[in-house]
Amino acid sequence: MQTKILTANEVKELFVESLLNKTDKITKISDNSILNGVGYGVGKVFQRGMKDSALIESDLFPEWAYAQDLDLISKRYGLTGRLGAMNSSTFVRVVGEYGTMYNKETNIFVTSQGYQFKASQDWTIGYSGYEYVLVRSLLQGESQNVQPNSITKLLSAPAGHYYVNNDIMARGGRDAETDDVFRTRVTEGFNLVATDTLSRLLQILIQLNNNILNVRRLRKTSKGITQLGLITQDGSDLTTDELSYLQEEAVKYLSLSDLSTFDSTVVNIEFVNIGKVYIDIDFRVELKQDTDFDDFVLNCQTQLSKYLDWRFWAEGQKVEWDDLFGIIKARPEIKYIADQYFIPRSDIPVSMSYVPRLRGFIVRSLDGSVIVDNNNRINPVYYQNDIQQNFVLSIISKI
Repeated sequence: MQTKILTANEVKELFVESLLNKTDKITKISDNSILNGVGYGVGKVFQRGMKDSALIESDLFPEWAYAQDLDLISKRYGLTGRLGAMNSSTFVRVVGEYGTMYNKETNIFVTSQGYQFKASQDWTIGYSGYEYVLVRSLLQGESQNVQPNSITKLLSAPAGHYYVNNDIMARGGRDAETDDVFRTRVTEGFNLVATDTLSRLLQILIQLNNNILNVRRLRKTSKGITQLGLITQDGSDLTTDELSYLQEEAVKYLSLSDLSTFDSTVVNIEFVNIGKVYIDIDFRVELKQDTDFDDFVLNCQTQLSKYLDWRFWAEGQKVEWDDLFGIIKARPEIKYIADQYFIPRSDIPVSMSYVPRLRGFIVRSLDGSVIVDNNNRINPVYYQNDIQQNFVLSIISKI
């Protein structure tokens, strides 16, 4: 119960009321009388007691704590202290000619508001004609969480560069933590621990390798080892060294039943790359006049990638061919599409151990002549993982 601080006059009135209710010897207490002075003195002493009680409560309960009292409570709970400002990050889609090289130091991305973002590494445009590049804001604060389609400029763009755009808003930027935000994080600290085991493990893996998108429980091997399938944001497979590193670091966060009795190594869990079911699309189409063919292909592949988004792909879900056909047919650049020549012509099952990924994309004219063929080269993809900031910063912040 929160202590309500009363004024000295309010406490004096309560004292006088209680006094008159317990005796009939006194009928009136006038101002400046002895009993009035006694009541006022009791009020001042009682008020000091209420103040001390409220101070103790602010040291115990985060609901009523402010400033340094909140810092003390978070330390007592074993949580991370007040957080400072942070940068935001997102992926941008860079479109250009095959082989165009970019430098992370000179090629800075700029939003329409003037905020600048820097790439994490150098990159080169592949056969597909576009790449997804991880960028982080140069400034800190919530203002750096820019909206989608706002990163549209590139400083010192090299020859062969076409344009850049962010399909998804930037996330992670925050100002220095205020009392209200800090209080909320401290209050929910114990509830964060109640997350299920697989979700907790996913957040740990993301901190160890920020390319991790999701983790799935696959099967048990003949030796009784549970395999956990790892899905990455950019669709790439983790190397043997990366899998070994995750295996070694995961020891600190797994249960005792998953560890060896002798050397505390993981013996009952194995991290593996998730399998891929590749989707090859072939269709005949007539486009409207003045259509930019490269943009048409890029927009089709972007929409198809959103349909195959691994974040929302349910285990055992199948790829329905009519959904693929409908996505392409809905493009405004299309004048006519021949459905009888569309490939695939049947649904594609995707088992629990696999996820679908767009590979082939062949566009033909109505007479069957190939307009574009990527020769089954895998298209670049990007899916944004879901980081539970409060859980990460409060529970597993030491990673």
